[in-house]
Amino acid sequence: MDIKDIKDLELIVNYKPFFVVLFIALTTLFIIVFFILKLLQQKKRNREKIFKKLNNLDFNNDKELIYNFTIFVKELPYNPLKKEFEAILQSLRKYKYKKSITLEKKDKELIKEFIKRLKKCKI
Repeated sequence: MDIKDIKDLELIVNYKPFFVVLFIALTTLFIIVFFILKLLQQKKRNREKIFKKLNNLDFNNDKELIYNFTIFVKELPYNPLKKEFEAILQSLRKYKYKKSITLEKKDKELIKEFIKRLKKCKI
């Protein structure tokens, strides 16, 4: 064996730490994306539940109608008709703190029309 037959030392690169860091980064990214999608899906489901409740409002029981209407619309995460809702609340203030009330026909129509317009809005 001659000195010329001996090969030079080659650099052995250890790629393990790189792959570990890459794996941790991708896993973290996946978890973050998963939770963001889950949160968006939950907001959509909440919106659908609120619209279902608004559709099932009892227009025969006036006091319960006013209470549930205000609660459900306030629960919406985004209300594009906020100014109209505030105007309806102003017109419903005359019924506040009364034991028994009879809702005027125009107020019932306001509520029905608001719910219809809210459904048409893309929220």
